[in-house]
Amino acid sequence: MSTIIADLRRHRGAAPRRALSRSALLSGLQFDAVWLERDDPRPDAVLMLSTGQYLDGGVQGRLVDFVTGGGRLLLLGRVPCFDLTGAPCTVLADALGVRGLDFVTEQRQYFPTVTAHDWAAPWPQTRVGCLEHLDPGAGTVLLTDHDGVPCGVEVSAGSGRVVLFAAELPSNLHLLGRAFARLGATARLSLTSSVPGVFGLTSADESGQRLVHLLNITGHRPQVRVGWRGAEPRALTLPARTGVMLPLGLVTGLGVIDMADAELVEVSSERLVFGPGLAGEASEIRLRGARPSVEGGVLSGADDSWLIRGAGPVTIGRSEP
Repeated sequence: MSTIIADLRRHRGAAPRRALSRSALLSGLQFDAVWLERDDPRPDAVLMLSTGQYLDGGVQGRLVDFVTGGGRLLLLGRVPCFDLTGAPCTVLADALGVRGLDFVTEQRQYFPTVTAHDWAAPWPQTRVGCLEHLDPGAGTVLLTDHDGVPCGVEVSAGSGRVVLFAAELPSNLHLLGRAFARLGATARLSLTSSVPGVFGLTSADESGQRLVHLLNITGHRPQVRVGWRGAEPRALTLPARTGVMLPLGLVTGLGVIDMADAELVEVSSERLVFGPGLAGEASEIRLRGARPSVEGGVLSGADDSWLIRGAGPVTIGRSEP
């Protein structure tokens, strides 16, 4: 039992999960979770999972059904070869035609590294905490260790596709980002920056109201371009060492804020106050609802669709009848 626990801790613990989830989030992907012991993944989903040697036989079977039915799967870790009782179980490995060989960990004077190939390249040779040598079968080799032995492959099974990285990879937007794209995951949030160190995420409630979170950990004032679901990206300037939250489809007492280039700093039933716009004089706030009163910006629009422009701060209130 201690062997099983150690395997689960190493390969399905915080570090592997963090590498997958952080890379996905910072690539602009939005995702949810599925309880594989009970539920089937959505057929159109791209499923990502960290695995060790031990994986429940029912889960292995569910993954095989998902992939052979046209699903796309990203695995990070070892090839499962036992179930959670310790009994041999190679349902998933057999379906993929991939077999795990030697398991290599870092030692006092030995530090495993991996090199990318095919569509996973270019990517610099990178040190990893551990890796598993693979017999790739008919798969395409994507990663090798310093001796050229495969430890990452892409395989087809049925009408689906699987990418397996059998190494303890760090979070990385280049390598894992390419894997997400290869499997067909589409980013909803796009973000480019004039300097590295700017990150973007979104959060939403069950009704779809959303906030865009932009975090600048640098001492610079970078120029960034932020887009959502294919819309024309907005050009913004972020203050140094600052995080901002921009509304997207946010429902208020004065209407729905479709988007804004400035943070909300005060919300009440009678007024909305926005801080300085991150696009200067070109900053925009788009509001749907009754015609508002505006201080600090220029109002245009008609019917129930309104555009407020200006560097701000901007105060929006109810118009006089």
